[in-house]
Amino acid sequence: MRKIFIDCGAHDGCSVRMFLDKIKNANEFEIFSFEPNPALAKYHPVKPSIFINRAVWTENITRPFFVHGLGGGSTLLPAKSEHNDKKATARPEEFDKGESIDVICIDLCEWISTQFDVGDYIILKLDIEGAEYPILDKMVKSHTIAYINKLYCEFHAGRCGVPGPEHNRIITEISKYVKIREWNAMKRPYLIEPNCAEFRT
Repeated sequence: MRKIFIDCGAHDGCSVRMFLDKIKNANEFEIFSFEPNPALAKYHPVKPSIFINRAVWTENITRPFFVHGLGGGSTLLPAKSEHNDKKATARPEEFDKGESIDVICIDLCEWISTQFDVGDYIILKLDIEGAEYPILDKMVKSHTIAYINKLYCEFHAGRCGVPGPEHNRIITEISKYVKIREWNAMKRPYLIEPNCAEFRT
């Protein structure tokens, strides 16, 4: 049985640093870090992780990715980018408006089901600025959720236009298979990118 940590929305590698610090048997895990923001690639790989400079999504495709600087919040979802732009207009000293670039996306469900066995022990962390909703929905419908033993997820419903009932539906469906846990590595000492809010306070 392999032990796997999949870090989606790896930012500057902060979650890998936190994982290695907080998980007592972290040295037994293979670690895969997905981060599509090209400006954050300079921080990777955080050893022993394997860095994949791609976005995770519901299909293998190239699509627009809205980069909002290096402070976090970059997204595949136009609605989330619009939310970020409103913050940038109101507080330009804190937030950057989005710049659209094309990125290669990986079908996360397909990648998991072809790379691993359902008997492997997989920890999945999602901080992907709204893309968690379509991905988790597909994980349930495709039964890929059966591969996941532990799930850490930050949800962005109000910031990406997901209605409350849809958010609740996803939570209910996922909770039938795996407990949803919180994970926040965007803080010192794990976070090192100086343009993040942690370093401006």
